[in-house]
Amino acid sequence: MSRLVSSLLCGLGVAMWYSPATADWTAVHRDGSGNAFVPVASLVTDVSVTPAWSTGPGSLNTGARVLDFDGRVYAVEFTSGPDAIRIKGFNRQTGVLEWTSADLDVGDSIAFGSLSAPAIDASARAIFYGSGESMHRLDLDAAIPAASLVWATTITGTNTNANGETAIINSSAALGAGNVYAKTFKGFLSPKSSQVVAFDAVTGAVAWHAMPAGPGQATPLFVDLGASKLVLVDAADGSGNGGLVAYDALTGTEVWNHATVSSPWNTAGKQFYGDLALHGGSVYGFTYDFSASGNLVIVDPATGAATIHASIGTDCAPVVVGSTVYGIGGAYGDADIRGYNAASGAQLFTADLFGGLHYNFRNYLAATTDSLYVATDNGFGFAPNTFLLRLDPSSGATLSSSVAATDYTGAVTVGDDGAVFAFRQGGSLNALGISAPSSVSNWGVLGW
Repeated sequence: MSRLVSSLLCGLGVAMWYSPATADWTAVHRDGSGNAFVPVASLVTDVSVTPAWSTGPGSLNTGARVLDFDGRVYAVEFTSGPDAIRIKGFNRQTGVLEWTSADLDVGDSIAFGSLSAPAIDASARAIFYGSGESMHRLDLDAAIPAASLVWATTITGTNTNANGETAIINSSAALGAGNVYAKTFKGFLSPKSSQVVAFDAVTGAVAWHAMPAGPGQATPLFVDLGASKLVLVDAADGSGNGGLVAYDALTGTEVWNHATVSSPWNTAGKQFYGDLALHGGSVYGFTYDFSASGNLVIVDPATGAATIHASIGTDCAPVVVGSTVYGIGGAYGDADIRGYNAASGAQLFTADLFGGLHYNFRNYLAATTDSLYVATDNGFGFAPNTFLLRLDPSSGATLSSSVAATDYTGAVTVGDDGAVFAFRQGGSLNALGISAPSSVSNWGVLGW
């Protein structure tokens, strides 16, 4: 049976069993909702075990989340001297390298430590990735790397705003309404403003662009409301007050912003550095001012109406499971995980995870019904003794942990079968909880 046919059968079966779940992780936080929740129960992976496979010493970008799609996991590779960026696809069951992209635009991505992740269009067999000053479309079925690049569009002051930033640093690609969206990076002390750019997914042409300011590190969120399709991005006013703005996904026309809604709001000096999540008809986001304090902001995407609650300060995306919103981050040396009521914003619990001298820098949290998974961080992955943890979703308590010597760090991805994909310092990708060939595990997940 071909991989494509197997994937289609698997996708159909999982959709029937877990509806409306899908069987693949095709975007930075699993799917276009930005919510890294995998709706599976009782598929628990003990993270203290030896990995089923590891890619070994390498130069994979530990901060860019991997995608789990059609029997492969895709990771971003950064190499230095000479600098190069490419995407690699590893066999999900064995870790064997099966696919490598063409070399992509570098720009400042490596020097600035880009955490951008790709996005996959499953029906088009295409993967999109923004690096340097370019958005790229790649063919997942290309036989050789050189043939994988379908198009690359460089952002300039001619095809976007002449006064806007053009580098894509920490905004992952987002898909919707036939376009690919990215937010450009304002940079450090840059006099220019970040902008949101929409590319036609087929041709790569710039479909529209706008310049709402803001840090420009959050991935755009596509929201399909039926009659209207929106793109939400971070924004800021001239005084540095944080907020959000919504654009028509097809035309780029502004629909609302935090200053024009019926009840104007802003988050003062706290801005949206992390990605947003859509769950149950509401958009969730955390604001941040590089301290332990921030806001949990709950927004009606149709109107822009929002409620703002005191919360952890973080540049990580929220994860929503049922009636609980999880946030992870905080100040250096005392970072923690907290749970909040998704309706009221009330804090439910807090748990310290890292002890002294550890904190979280976009080591994105992933969740299943029974477990939360995260890797700890010591700052930027330079010191030893970092851990991969499985946490209790009701309290944040540690249920299992890797040993210190394994030095896990970076973003974690969890498959629909409970498999966990995590990085170690030095740029290796590791797989835990894989125990059967895909042709068996696909059906095993369904209980057939």
